[in-house]
Amino acid sequence: MVRVLDLSGPVLKETWSSPPTPRKYKNYPSAVVPRARDKRQAVAPASLPFLLRWINSLCIWPALTPQSFFPELRNGLLLIRIVEAFHPEEQFMGVHKRPIARRLCLANLEQGMAVLWRRSGAPSALCSVEEIYEGQNKPRITRCIQEAFEVLCMRQVRPRLKRCFQWLDSFAVPLGLQQIDLAADVVGQLRSCSRLVLALMAYGLAQVRDLGALYGDPENIDEVVANASVFIALLHEAEVPVFLTAGQFATPPPPTPDSILLQLYVLWDTVHTRSGPAQPQIPSNFQFRDGRPLVPVSTHPDTIEEEPSEDTQ
Repeated sequence: MVRVLDLSGPVLKETWSSPPTPRKYKNYPSAVVPRARDKRQAVAPASLPFLLRWINSLCIWPALTPQSFFPELRNGLLLIRIVEAFHPEEQFMGVHKRPIARRLCLANLEQGMAVLWRRSGAPSALCSVEEIYEGQNKPRITRCIQEAFEVLCMRQVRPRLKRCFQWLDSFAVPLGLQQIDLAADVVGQLRSCSRLVLALMAYGLAQVRDLGALYGDPENIDEVVANASVFIALLHEAEVPVFLTAGQFATPPPPTPDSILLQLYVLWDTVHTRSGPAQPQIPSNFQFRDGRPLVPVSTHPDTIEEEPSEDTQ
């Protein structure tokens, strides 16, 4: 309840009423409107290993494990390094290089968290510097790092994803596969991994036998995992950073679908500048593991049937 003073009459009246309804964010800039609660705010046991693979891929710190991550994070230096990897223009003044005392660690953490607080659209997803330093509420700290992944990484990746999809289509569409529908479930269209293996084939990083080891139309989770196992093995051979296991590729951990989209982006970013590519050559009698064929679309003039003209009729 709040006190309300009525000054309209000759006598001052004092009443009590309920507080007004908070204003909507309708006219506010999107940058300051808190995001609605979504799947990115969920934290699953598999979220932390994925986030650690992402951080380790930045090569800014000795390899982190679920056991070493929280103690390494508490002095603030790791958080500052993560921010600098994506925003080198940020100026961190007076960073304590060898913080041991609590106040020095908190001072470092405050500098790193200040960037996230300024850039995040979901401040409720972030935790306090004291929570990071104490390291007791690991799910909440993990959610905070998940928000850092969104703010620092995915905001730079998403504008480039359309080029990734066009890159995949350039190898798959000439072979008869449909173009990726960006208005539909993009991740679902990639679960068979056939488009991804075709892209690797274009650069000599996969063979026809690898494509033949896939299920052309996986019907259950086991077949999706089998396809993902083939694809991930090829990524390792091609020295492409891998963020997901085969099981996680089939059932991506939060943040979903960003965990899959990051893997797609890193594949494109690592491979598309290599020498080549060449359109994959698929034999006419090719079949997937489940017997489904993939017949190349011929564009040779001799194979195109022309409609009879009126004179021949």
